[in-house]
Order: sequence, then structure tokens, then C-alpha cells
Amino acid sequence: MTRIFIIIILLIGTAVLGLFYLSPEWNELQKLRRETKDLADISGEFDTLIQNRDALVDQINTLSQNDLGRIDRALPEGPKASEFLVSIEALARKHGLVMRRIDIASVETKAATGGQPRPAGTPTTPPQSTGPITELPINLSLVGNYEAFKGFLVDLEKNLRIIDTGDISFSAAGGAFDFSIKTTTYYQ
Repeated sequence: MTRIFIIIILLIGTAVLGLFYLSPEWNELQKLRRETKDLADISGEFDTLIQNRDALVDQINTLSQNDLGRIDRALPEGPKASEFLVSIEALARKHGLVMRRIDIASVETKAATGGQPRPAGTPTTPPQSTGPITELPINLSLVGNYEAFKGFLVDLEKNLRIIDTGDISFSAAGGAFDFSIKTTTYYQ
């Protein structure tokens, strides 16, 4: 009987010792299974993102060089203000308008902090960045007749470079009109 009692005590001791040893290991195994599942889910998301990226790269690669050139002219890298101003002057000349003045980022642009116009005489700030796309405000002053100005605006609208026209004002001086235009163009 003592033998059976010793065997039962050893079995119970082994079970208790195994429980204390196996319980943390079992918890660790469950934790590793959860982490493995999470990693598999993340890997699946990465695979989906890689497929989306590859599809976009394929889509970009199917664009012709002509289309890429048009996109670059619509939203160029860097301000390329000189090219833009030359094209504006050519448009004005084409329609018989005289370019009086061109102001880049003039004093009437809105301040970056308060959104209020800056008073005259304060120094101009560099163009405001709105993330990856930057605004380049330009004020134009033209002289000519009304029909020529309408044609100029039509061609300005059809220009490949993205141009927003904000304010247009004009006044009559003799037989010709003085036109003032506040525009904004964009670049990367």
C-alpha cells in the first residue's frame, strides 16, 4: 500500500510540477500563435499594397512621353516662373495686349499665419507651400481692348499649366482699357 501511495504522490507531484512548468509555456505558445497570425495578416496587407503599387507603376509606364510632358507642363517641378512669364507675355502679344507689369508673390497675397492681407510696404514672403504642391501667386497688368482681353483669357484658360484666376479689374484710360489680373499657378 505504501508503494501505491508513493506512486500516487509522485504522479500528483509530477502533474503539479508539469502544470507550473507547462502553463507559462502554453501561454507563450498561444502568444506566439497570435503574433504569427498578426504577422500573416500584415504580410497579406503588404502583398496587397505591393500589387497596388505594381498596378500603378504599370499604369504610369503605359503613359506616353507626350502625356508625361503635358503633365509636367501642367504641374512642373519647381516654379519655372521664367518659362511661365514668357508664355504669358507671348499670349498677351498674340492678342495685341501690352504687358505693363508682372508681380510674383505681390504684397497683396495673404499672410501665411492669419489669412489677412499684408499691409503695403511689408516684405513679401516666398510662395506658400500647401504640402507637396506649392502656390505661386502672380499679378498681371495689361493694356488693350476688351475683345483682345477676352481672347487672352480664353487662351489663358486653355494653357497647359494649371492657372487659377482670382480677381480681374479694369479701368478705361482713353481708348484702351487697363486690366489687372490676380492669378495663381502651382508647382511641385
